[in-house]
Amino acid sequence: MLLEGFSIVQVLPCLADPAKIRVVASLSNPIDEVFPYLNATLKNIGYVHEARMITMKKEHRLITVYPHRVTIAKADDEDDAEATMRWLQDMVNRTWENRETITPSYQSHQVLRPLDVNGLLPKTNCRLCGEMTCLAFTVALLEGRRSLAECRPLNGAEWSASRERLAEVLSIDGILKT
Repeated sequence: MLLEGFSIVQVLPCLADPAKIRVVASLSNPIDEVFPYLNATLKNIGYVHEARMITMKKEHRLITVYPHRVTIAKADDEDDAEATMRWLQDMVNRTWENRETITPSYQSHQVLRPLDVNGLLPKTNCRLCGEMTCLAFTVALLEGRRSLAECRPLNGAEWSASRERLAEVLSIDGILKT
């Protein structure tokens, strides 16, 4: 077992969503040895080997993992933050236990951000997809609630290059939903 335990040391209002909270948790021991293995096995995570940190999403929650601490943004409440930390602890320990079967990856990459995706959309704010704006569609797309096919302007011939690039980027990050 790599991660023996954690304790939530700070609970604050979430800056991105006032209905949510952000949490800082302290880890019982450093866990950065598992980062290259998590990087090799998880989809759509950001990993910077030199900075010794991983960023990821679990549904709507934004999680940043450092050797000795974790921050969670957009947690529903303290119970949700506690459950998210238990999920992370289980994932870290399972990955560590299976490290002999995993080829670690030290390649740095960043989490796909909404503005990266939004830049490839037509930005018509036509609402044909059911969202109020193209940026809202982007967030829904990254969360897996929408598909590329639902953006009707993107399906036009003039947007074929953007559509292909989006499909490539989203499939690499394991979040393509056609």
